[in-house]
Amino acid sequence: MNKVSLIVLLSLAVSSFAAACGFEIRPPVTHCFKSGQFKGHAVYIGDPETDKNGQKIYHVSVQGPFKVSTKSGTKIIPIFGHMPFSSEAISKTSLESCDTEFSPENMLQQGIAEWRRQSGGIYSISIDDAVAIGLETMSDGQ
Repeated sequence: MNKVSLIVLLSLAVSSFAAACGFEIRPPVTHCFKSGQFKGHAVYIGDPETDKNGQKIYHVSVQGPFKVSTKSGTKIIPIFGHMPFSSEAISKTSLESCDTEFSPENMLQQGIAEWRRQSGGIYSISIDDAVAIGLETMSDGQ
């Protein structure tokens, strides 16, 4: 067994043990949707921040591609670059560990900066529900 394999194996063992014991795995980390219409799409959860009311906010990117039907044809959405979520919303989302390499840090940071400039809100619904609503909004139905 080489060093990389050993490190990966130990990392997985520690993560599994921590999850079984109820310990929180600290972001930033990439997961994938475990089920539903977006199963397998990567979800990057960045470092949380705490708002003035003490609520944790998690900044998330979701990897596409996603297809949206419009009057002018099919539109491809490559990524949802920044979506802010509450802790409760994260816990409503069915995620699993995955090996997908997805590192949207630059796009995420740009989205966070714009979100702060606009004094944006946060999602309290699950990540997959927010993605579905976003795609529906971009389609001809809205």
